[in-house]
Amino acid sequence: MIIKYLKLNYTISNISIFILFIILLGSCRVDKSQKLDVTIENLYGKWDIIHATRNEKETKSIETAYFVFQDDNSVKTNLFGSQNSYTFVFDSKTIDIESPTPLKMKILKMKNDTLELTSKIGVFDMKFILKKGIED
Repeated sequence: MIIKYLKLNYTISNISIFILFIILLGSCRVDKSQKLDVTIENLYGKWDIIHATRNEKETKSIETAYFVFQDDNSVKTNLFGSQNSYTFVFDSKTIDIESPTPLKMKILKMKNDTLELTSKIGVFDMKFILKKGIED
């Protein structure tokens, strides 16, 4: 009698755990706001760097830098010192600037007027936060 009771109790316990697992699994959702929905049209215009890090440490030296992406696949930037114009290649996850020092930037996030990018410049891991600006 005790063995039957233990077997029944064990089976009910397993079923309860299984049902709890299914409920928890079903409650997991993918946060669609984290999905990158970047189009080239969203990229066009001036973007001012408002915050930058170099190897995870804040750097002020490039916070006056900007990018102006144009519909002819050119970009004007002062990131490398003086303002120059280069060609860029865009896909929904990266922006490649074809400059003497090629710059491949990964798009982490784009929401409304804010763009977050990462890149490697030389030995430095860079992260940029940009705000959509007004062209001069």
